[in-house]
Amino acid sequence: MKDGKPHHEYNFFVLERTNIGGDTALAAGKHTISYEFIPTPPSPAPAGKKRGLVHIFGRGR
Repeated sequence: MKDGKPHHEYNFFVLERTNIGGDTALAAGKHTISYEFIPTPPSPAPAGKKRGLVHIFGRGR
């Protein structure tokens, strides 16, 4: 969570950081936050890295 919004930071050994987050703050209270990584078809990528789409869900969206 960052500023009340779902947030995720991927830290690749401090060499590269990728941040994604939601646009809307969640109301106060309990929430289930989920994270989904969907790999894209194989393509040239630096060693040790995978490419894909990332989704963060809060309130089921």
